[in-house]
This record gives sequence, C-alpha cells and structure tokens, in this order.
Amino acid sequence: MAARLLKAIYGSCKHYTLNDEREKELLATRQPILYATWHFDFPGIAYLFGSYLEKKDIVKGTVMVSASQDGELVARVLTIFGFDVIRGSSHRKGVEALTKMIKMVKKGYYTGLMADGSKGPARIAQKGIILVAKYSGAPVMPVITTGKPRIVFPSWDRTHFCLPFGTIVTAFGNPIYVSSKATREEIETARIELEKQLNILTERVEGVLNRI
Repeated sequence: MAARLLKAIYGSCKHYTLNDEREKELLATRQPILYATWHFDFPGIAYLFGSYLEKKDIVKGTVMVSASQDGELVARVLTIFGFDVIRGSSHRKGVEALTKMIKMVKKGYYTGLMADGSKGPARIAQKGIILVAKYSGAPVMPVITTGKPRIVFPSWDRTHFCLPFGTIVTAFGNPIYVSSKATREEIETARIELEKQLNILTERVEGVLNRI
C-alpha cells in the first residue's frame, strides 16, 4: 500500500530535471553508477529510480537499507519498486553490507546510498559510498530530488514527502571518481566533495522551487 501511494502521489506531480547531461553520458556507457543523496530525500529517490527500473533504463538496482526494525518497511517498499535490498548501516552490519554492495556493483548493479547514513548527522556525508567507489571502480553521482508543496517530518533527517499534484525538481551533480589506490586523505577529499555537491544541489533545487 505504501509503495502504491508513493507511486500515485509522485506520479501526479510535474517533474523537472537539472544538469542531467553527465548522468546520461554515464548511463550510455552501461557502467554501474553509485547514486548518493541525503537521507531526507528517500521518498523522491525511491520513486525516481523505481521508474528507471520500470522503464528498464537501468536493468538491475540495489540499495542499502538500515538493518533496524524501522528499516523493514523501507526495505519492503523498495523491493516492490524492483530493487535488490542490502540490509546494514554504519551502526549495524556496516562492513558486511558494504562488502555485499561492492560485489553487487562489480556484477553490474547500479546502487544508491544515503550519504549521511541511517542516523546522521543530517547532511554530513559519511565515507561509506566513497569506499564502495574505491573498491568497485564505479563513479559516485550526487543527486537531489524534492518538491513543493510537501510535508517535512519531525525526524532527525527532516524527511520530505511531496503532496499530490505538486512540482518536483531533480538535480544531478558531477561524477566523483575514486582511485583504487586512494589514500585516507584522498578518500576524505572525495567525501568532502560529495558533501559539498549535495548541499549545493539542495540549495539549487530549493531555489528553483521557490521561483516556480
């Protein structure tokens, strides 16, 4: 029911996309992509990439979901959308989950991670997806999608849930590549770059929504 509701509501909205040229170039190569977003963005990202799977633009997709009890509903919704779900987070089964994700990416799966993890702090990138990039060879693609009018939940991440017949804007950043020989310092540099891009994209999307 939750999956159907999400599809119906987000499907009723007008959708606009910004700066998707680099993403289209990567999709054309058929190489796996590691999509990274903020945790507040979960409903929009689930809808966006669920539509990718339905259209078969991306044949296989996997996503990491918290191994907590609260993550169970999220995992079920994503499964209905067509994703393979890996359970784990930085706080529980993190190493095991990242190892599984690296293996899936090497098999050709596109994947996604909430850059600020399962418990935050909000809009502070963690290094998990950077490590997946290092060991899989896939690029990280920052992306933000949200809309108005919307409900903002009083959770740690301030989850956005758009209302019917609203406007949704999606913005892509520039891919981040991480060498298989990247040092700790280089991993930290990539983490900071991801955090910077996601915050810039968030501000850009909000700016467009305020002008529409």
